[in-house]
Amino acid sequence: MTQGFRIGAREDGDRPLRRDAALNRERILRAAREVFGQRGLGVTLDDIAHHAGVGVGTVYRRFPTKEALVRALFEQDLAIRQASAERALAHPDPWEGLVGFLVEMSADLAENRGLHEVVMLGSHSSGPIESARQGMLPLLESLISRAQDSGQ
Repeated sequence: MTQGFRIGAREDGDRPLRRDAALNRERILRAAREVFGQRGLGVTLDDIAHHAGVGVGTVYRRFPTKEALVRALFEQDLAIRQASAERALAHPDPWEGLVGFLVEMSADLAENRGLHEVVMLGSHSSGPIESARQGMLPLLESLISRAQDSGQ
Protein backbone atom coordinates (compact mmCIF):
# COMPACT_ATOMS: atom_id res chain seq x y z
CA MET A 1 0.00 0.00 0.00
CA THR A 2 1.78 3.08 -1.21
CA GLN A 3 0.54 6.55 -0.43
CA GLY A 4 1.35 9.57 -2.58
CA PHE A 5 2.71 12.76 -1.14
CA ARG A 6 2.02 16.15 -2.68
CA ILE A 7 4.86 18.24 -4.00
CA GLY A 8 4.79 21.64 -2.35
CA ALA A 9 2.91 20.23 0.63
CA ARG A 10 3.02 22.48 3.61
CA GLU A 11 5.01 21.40 6.57
CA ASP A 12 4.11 22.77 9.98
CA GLY A 13 4.49 26.41 8.85
CA ASP A 14 2.35 28.59 6.63
CA ARG A 15 4.63 28.63 3.59
CA PRO A 16 4.73 25.82 1.06
CA LEU A 17 8.04 24.03 0.82
CA ARG A 18 10.39 24.85 -2.03
CA ARG A 19 10.23 22.26 -4.80
CA ASP A 20 13.58 20.67 -3.87
CA ALA A 21 12.65 20.55 -0.19
CA ALA A 22 9.27 19.01 -1.03
CA LEU A 23 10.96 16.39 -3.22
CA ASN A 24 13.37 15.54 -0.41
CA ARG A 25 10.48 15.26 2.05
CA GLU A 26 8.70 12.90 -0.34
CA ARG A 27 11.85 10.79 -0.77
CA ILE A 28 12.28 10.59 3.00
CA LEU A 29 8.65 9.55 3.55
CA ARG A 30 8.87 6.89 0.83
CA ALA A 31 12.13 5.57 2.22
CA ALA A 32 10.75 5.55 5.76
CA ARG A 33 7.63 3.68 4.61
CA GLU A 34 9.82 1.04 2.94
CA VAL A 35 12.39 0.72 5.74
CA PHE A 36 9.86 0.78 8.58
CA GLY A 37 7.69 -1.67 6.65
CA GLN A 38 10.54 -4.12 6.12
CA ARG A 39 12.55 -3.75 9.32
CA GLY A 40 10.23 -2.17 11.86
CA LEU A 41 10.56 0.97 13.92
CA GLY A 42 13.95 0.04 15.37
CA VAL A 43 15.79 1.55 12.42
CA THR A 44 17.60 4.85 12.76
CA LEU A 45 17.12 8.11 10.91
CA ASP A 46 20.57 7.43 9.43
CA ASP A 47 19.17 4.22 7.89
CA ILE A 48 16.27 6.16 6.41
CA ALA A 49 18.53 8.94 5.10
CA HIS A 50 20.77 6.36 3.42
CA HIS A 51 17.78 4.60 1.84
CA ALA A 52 16.37 7.94 0.64
CA GLY A 53 19.72 9.02 -0.79
CA VAL A 54 19.86 12.18 1.31
CA GLY A 55 22.02 13.33 4.18
CA VAL A 56 20.84 12.73 7.71
CA GLY A 57 20.76 16.51 8.22
CA THR A 58 18.07 16.71 5.52
CA VAL A 59 16.01 14.16 7.40
CA TYR A 60 16.37 16.11 10.66
CA ARG A 61 15.38 19.37 8.90
CA ARG A 62 12.10 17.83 7.78
CA PHE A 63 11.53 15.62 10.85
CA PRO A 64 13.34 16.80 13.99
CA THR A 65 12.71 13.46 15.75
CA LYS A 66 12.04 9.91 14.76
CA GLU A 67 8.65 10.21 16.46
CA ALA A 68 7.76 13.12 14.13
CA LEU A 69 8.55 10.92 11.12
CA VAL A 70 6.60 7.98 12.54
CA ARG A 71 3.66 10.27 13.24
CA ALA A 72 3.72 11.71 9.70
CA LEU A 73 3.57 8.21 8.23
CA PHE A 74 1.24 6.35 10.52
CA GLU A 75 -1.43 8.92 11.37
CA GLN A 76 -2.50 8.66 7.74
CA ASP A 77 -2.32 4.86 7.80
CA LEU A 78 -4.50 4.68 10.90
CA ALA A 79 -7.04 7.04 9.31
CA ILE A 80 -7.16 4.69 6.31
CA ARG A 81 -7.81 1.74 8.66
CA GLN A 82 -10.65 3.64 10.33
CA ALA A 83 -12.22 4.36 6.94
CA SER A 84 -11.92 0.65 6.12
CA ALA A 85 -13.71 -0.27 9.35
CA GLU A 86 -16.45 2.24 8.58
CA ARG A 87 -16.91 0.72 5.10
CA ALA A 88 -17.13 -2.71 6.72
CA LEU A 89 -19.84 -1.44 9.07
CA ALA A 90 -21.80 -0.19 6.05
CA HIS A 91 -21.60 -3.59 4.30
CA PRO A 92 -25.09 -5.08 4.02
CA ASP A 93 -23.89 -8.46 5.30
CA PRO A 94 -22.43 -8.08 8.84
CA TRP A 95 -20.32 -11.24 8.60
CA GLU A 96 -18.88 -10.33 5.18
CA GLY A 97 -18.12 -6.82 6.45
CA LEU A 98 -16.24 -8.18 9.48
CA VAL A 99 -14.33 -10.80 7.51
CA GLY A 100 -13.43 -8.34 4.76
CA PHE A 101 -12.09 -5.87 7.28
CA LEU A 102 -10.09 -8.52 9.16
CA VAL A 103 -8.57 -9.89 5.95
CA GLU A 104 -7.57 -6.41 4.77
CA MET A 105 -6.17 -5.39 8.15
CA SER A 106 -4.30 -8.67 8.61
CA ALA A 107 -2.70 -8.36 5.18
CA ASP A 108 -1.61 -4.78 5.92
CA LEU A 109 -0.16 -5.76 9.30
CA ALA A 110 1.62 -8.79 7.83
CA GLU A 111 3.32 -6.82 5.08
CA ASN A 112 4.18 -3.72 7.11
CA ARG A 113 6.20 -4.40 10.23
CA GLY A 114 6.19 -0.75 11.28
CA LEU A 115 2.41 -0.50 11.03
CA HIS A 116 2.14 -3.69 13.09
CA GLU A 117 4.34 -2.17 15.79
CA VAL A 118 2.28 1.04 15.85
CA VAL A 119 -1.15 -0.64 15.83
CA MET A 120 -0.58 -3.80 17.85
CA LEU A 121 2.25 -2.81 20.18
CA GLY A 122 1.67 0.93 20.59
CA SER A 123 5.25 1.70 19.56
CA HIS A 124 6.21 5.36 19.15
CA SER A 125 2.81 6.41 20.34
CA SER A 126 1.90 10.07 20.29
CA GLY A 127 -1.31 11.88 21.11
CA PRO A 128 -2.65 11.80 17.53
CA ILE A 129 -1.59 8.20 16.92
CA GLU A 130 -3.02 7.06 20.26
CA SER A 131 -6.28 8.87 19.49
CA ALA A 132 -6.48 7.12 16.14
CA ARG A 133 -5.70 3.74 17.73
CA GLN A 134 -8.33 4.28 20.41
CA GLY A 135 -10.78 5.41 17.74
CA MET A 136 -10.50 1.97 16.18
CA LEU A 137 -11.77 0.15 19.28
CA PRO A 138 -15.43 1.24 19.07
CA LEU A 139 -15.43 0.44 15.35
CA LEU A 140 -14.05 -3.04 15.98
CA GLU A 141 -16.54 -3.61 18.80
CA SER A 142 -19.38 -2.54 16.51
CA LEU A 143 -18.19 -4.83 13.72
CA ILE A 144 -18.04 -7.81 16.08
CA SER A 145 -21.35 -7.02 17.81
CA ARG A 146 -23.07 -6.52 14.47
CA ALA A 147 -21.85 -9.91 13.22
CA GLN A 148 -22.84 -11.60 16.51
CA ASP A 149 -26.30 -9.99 16.49
CA SER A 150 -26.87 -11.24 12.95
CA GLY A 151 -26.47 -14.80 14.22
CA GLN A 152 -23.70 -15.54 11.78
